[in-house]
Amino acid sequence: MNIYKRELRGNIKSIIGWLAAICGFGTMYMSFFPVFRDDYKTFLKYMDDMPDVMKEALKININTLGTIMGYFAFTLTIVSLLAAIQSCNLGVAVLSREEREKTADFLLTKPVSRCYIFGSKVLSAMTVFIINTIVYTTVMFAVMSLIGDSFSKKTLLLLTFSVFLLQMMFFAIGIFISMLLKKVKAVLPISLGIVFLFYAVNAFLVPQHEYLRYITPFSYFLPMDIIGNGYELKFVIACTVVIITLITGAYVLYKKRNIHAV
Repeated sequence: MNIYKRELRGNIKSIIGWLAAICGFGTMYMSFFPVFRDDYKTFLKYMDDMPDVMKEALKININTLGTIMGYFAFTLTIVSLLAAIQSCNLGVAVLSREEREKTADFLLTKPVSRCYIFGSKVLSAMTVFIINTIVYTTVMFAVMSLIGDSFSKKTLLLLTFSVFLLQMMFFAIGIFISMLLKKVKAVLPISLGIVFLFYAVNAFLVPQHEYLRYITPFSYFLPMDIIGNGYELKFVIACTVVIITLITGAYVLYKKRNIHAV
């Protein structure tokens, strides 16, 4: 029984939908860059009237926004939010789906271990995120090449790979929380609540309290920091620890979970 292939087939529509949203958004906003670049000084006058708290929330750096990589980093803030919702949604749903649809007991009657089921589902989710990253990177590379401004391919790869790491963290958070709950009746409200809570912390609390960067995944890989200095080692380590700890914790809870027969 190939659960991995079954999970991927079941996620095809979701993959296509989220890729269309992420790539469509990125392409649309990057296509505005030539006009934005030519009228950048006029835009700066409007930026002066914007409250500082709004600039912090949107992660706007007016010093680099006129460059193609700075502009891309700004669009990546919204793309990261969409990607986080997708991954957290998948994390909450991946193990709770069978319980919600009352097919979990049937699955466990098959000659497969819980370890195999869990591993297959996690691997299928990782494959989804890898597909997302490859397609999104390819599309953005093509769009930015067509615009014509020079840009660093290495920096572009670092920026788009940070979205993959963000997705893995939110997936780990989602799958762990789904195992803490006795029953998941609706996936989307839970995943949206998780994502927007962390986004609010990143937007409104982190600028005043630097130590809170370790609390929210949105602060681990800040696009403007990546453009200037690449990844920060401490956050790469923290990201790895978060992912491994939460997924391991979810597996331990899944092994002990009582699955009620229908």
